[in-house]
Amino acid sequence: MASARSSPKAQKSQTPAAPSLLAYLRQRDSWRQRRLAVAIDALDVKLSRRNEADKEAEIATVVEFLKQAKEKLKKGEKHLNAGWHLFFEAHRMHLHLLDDAELKAEAKSLAAEVEKKLSSSWRGVAALSLLTQDTNDADLLRANIIKAMEIRDEHSSNLYRRLDLLLKQMKIIAGFLLGILAAIAVAASRLFGGRLLLDQSVETGSLRVLLLIMLFGMLGGSLSTALTLARAPSRSPIPEQFLEGWITAMRPLLGGVAAVVVYFAFISLDTKLFEFKGERGAFLIALAIAAGFSERLVLSAMEKIAASG
Repeated sequence: MASARSSPKAQKSQTPAAPSLLAYLRQRDSWRQRRLAVAIDALDVKLSRRNEADKEAEIATVVEFLKQAKEKLKKGEKHLNAGWHLFFEAHRMHLHLLDDAELKAEAKSLAAEVEKKLSSSWRGVAALSLLTQDTNDADLLRANIIKAMEIRDEHSSNLYRRLDLLLKQMKIIAGFLLGILAAIAVAASRLFGGRLLLDQSVETGSLRVLLLIMLFGMLGGSLSTALTLARAPSRSPIPEQFLEGWITAMRPLLGGVAAVVVYFAFISLDTKLFEFKGERGAFLIALAIAAGFSERLVLSAMEKIAASG
C-alpha cells in the first residue's frame, strides 16, 4: 500500500520557488502608481453605486476615462502622469452625478484643501474665490468646483512634472560624474603610471597635464552642479527647467574650460611669486577642481577683463 505521506523530496519540489530580487524589482510599483491604483479603485466603487437612468452618458464618460487611466497605469512609470491626468478628468466628470448636498460637501472639502496647499499662490486665490461664491444654483456650483479642481490638478501635475525633470537632470550629472571618474582613472593609468600627479613634478603646459586639468575641472563642475540640483526649488517654471536640462549637461564642460583657462593664466605668470617649485600635482588638481566648481565666477571674471581691455 502506497504511503499517503509524500516524500520530503517530493514536498520540496512542490514548494514554490522564492521570487528573485530582480523579479521583485521588476514587479515593484512606485508609491505614485499605488496611489493612482487606489484612487481608481475608490472611484470605481463610488461609480458602481450610481444607477441614475438619466445620467447614463455621464457614467459612460467616467467609465471610459477610468479605463484609459488603468491602461496608462499598466504601461508603467513613463505613462504615469498621463494616467493621473485621465483620472483627474474622470473625477471632475463624476461631479455631474452628485446631488446638491453632495456638491456643497465637495465644495467645502476642496476649499479646505486649497487653503492648506495653495493659499499663498494665485491658483489658491482663484480657486477659493470660486468655491466661496454664495450661490444656490447647483449648475453654477458644479461649474465652480470643476474649475477649482482643474486649477488644483494643474498645480499637482506641474509639480510632479518638475520633479521628473529634476530627476532627469540628476541622472545626467550622475552619468557625467561616473564618466569623468572613469576617464581620470584611465588617464592616470595610461599617462602617469597610476600616480595621478600626486607624487611627481610635471612639465608645465604638456598635453597630458592639460588633459588631466580639463578632466578635474569637469569633475569640479559636475560636483557644483550636483549640489545646485540638490538645493534646487521644485517651483521653477517648466520652460526654465527644460532649459536647465541643457545647462546641466553644459556645466561640467564649462568647468573643464574654466580649469584650463585658470591653468594657462597660472603658468603665464611668474611662478616664483607663488614659491611653488616643481608645480606639484596636488596643487594643480586642487586648482582645476576649484576652477571647475566655480566656473561661473571664472567666466564672469574673464568677461570683466575682456570688457575692461
